[in-house]
Amino acid sequence: MKLYNQLERFREYCAKNPFEVEEIVPTENQKFFRGELAVDRKRHLPGGESFVNIGYTLSGSRSKVLSNLFPYTFDFRGNEVASIEGVIQGLKIKDPEVQAMCWGYSGLNSSFLKAHADRDWAEEGILFWQGEAIDRHSEEYTQFIEELYVSAAQNRLYEKALLAMPSEKYLLHSIGKVDPHETSLTRGEFETQLNQLRNFVKDDSEI
Repeated sequence: MKLYNQLERFREYCAKNPFEVEEIVPTENQKFFRGELAVDRKRHLPGGESFVNIGYTLSGSRSKVLSNLFPYTFDFRGNEVASIEGVIQGLKIKDPEVQAMCWGYSGLNSSFLKAHADRDWAEEGILFWQGEAIDRHSEEYTQFIEELYVSAAQNRLYEKALLAMPSEKYLLHSIGKVDPHETSLTRGEFETQLNQLRNFVKDDSEI
């Protein structure tokens, strides 16, 4: 009950406080965010004065702890999962039993699970949850992702990681893809969830 009350409040918060994904500006060998260097050639920097760059392979604990790959165990729709990434990659596998095996993975191993997809999900735009098809480009999928992140925030360590992120800093994911036809979670979708959830959890903790 607590989860669904919080999920409802989160959705109300997002409706009242729309989030705008900010632009990364590329040059020949570098990329800048808010005027600060974010990517130097192929090296993604962990952050700057105005942002924290989130990524499991980036240096610095702040970058790692909010990565989808970080090992946070939490309950999602009655199933114990080991990371957000294990769920997201599992969506590409139609067989419910094989999909359930993905939920026990975290770290870089969870990112490799996409190799087990038995179909071209991107071509069809269809993902699966426990045997039921989900249109990747639908409102149903957006709500699924919202529920996934709010569920992760029930893990006290994940919640504390969100609370520890300075409110004034943008949570960036410079390594993320931008085309929803190429990835099950775009840079913009990830940044929206992280920034909105961070802000919501901070506000919610003050009530």
